[in-house]
Amino acid sequence: MGGMCPIHRWDAGGKFCWKCGSTLVTGTFNCPYCKAKVDLVNSFCQECGRPVQKEIKEFLEKIGEGGEKSVVGKNADGEGDERSD
Repeated sequence: MGGMCPIHRWDAGGKFCWKCGSTLVTGTFNCPYCKAKVDLVNSFCQECGRPVQKEIKEFLEKIGEGGEKSVVGKNADGEGDERSD
């Protein structure tokens, strides 16, 4: 298992970021242009070729600013469970 750290925005293995302890986010993101599924680690949509870095960055910042809530198994579409620490 691995995912994207919402704070550092890097791809990491395991369930938590090795540097800050944030829960890693896994899953896909809907391309804002063609609505195709795009992995969070991608920089461009594989369907239409447009850049999606800005939208993914905004999503990860939103997750990272969640305060006391941690994301557990949540993907970019907001599916998953949340827990309070």
